[in-house]
Amino acid sequence: MNKTEVINKIKVLLGMEENIVEVKMTEAKLKDGTAVVFDKLEAGSNFLLRQDANTTTPAPAGDYELEDGTVITVGPDNLITNITAPVAAADITIQPTPETTPIVPEAETPAETTAENGIEEVSVDSLAARIALLEQAMTECQDMMLNMATNYSAMKTELSSQVAELSKLPSAEPIHFSKTVESKEPKSIGEMRIEALEKLSTK
Repeated sequence: MNKTEVINKIKVLLGMEENIVEVKMTEAKLKDGTAVVFDKLEAGSNFLLRQDANTTTPAPAGDYELEDGTVITVGPDNLITNITAPVAAADITIQPTPETTPIVPEAETPAETTAENGIEEVSVDSLAARIALLEQAMTECQDMMLNMATNYSAMKTELSSQVAELSKLPSAEPIHFSKTVESKEPKSIGEMRIEALEKLSTK
């Protein structure tokens, strides 16, 4: 057991890391003699560079040609994205070597909100409760409108009956005012002289 395996097992025992599953890795060599390690020769597998007997490093993105002419394309996450078989493949010796790769559990999405877009996820019970509240509000609005229509009809009927009763009452006769004006005849010149003499005699 190498140093890395011992450290990983200690982490598992202390609960610091998920259980590590041992995965058999396949080792091969590139045309330039560099040793490489991968899970399987297929898309989606990890592609690592062998530094020494116990150390591997992620392979940078790019194309890698094996000794048999097979070209492996590796993406930025050191996963194989494409495999191009050689025209005339030559037999190469591939020795499987045990390698431990930690399995990282996928993060669970919270029940109420999604971290990616912040959209609220509503449960079935919560949705049913909201629908019930909306239905109750609609029923109350309908009852209110029905009461208003009933009150309006009653007021209209009452006003119609009052108008009918007023139309039956007799109309009042108009009052005429007469004004008498006393007419006086103009006095004669003789009468005016007599009145003047009477006023002088009284003084």
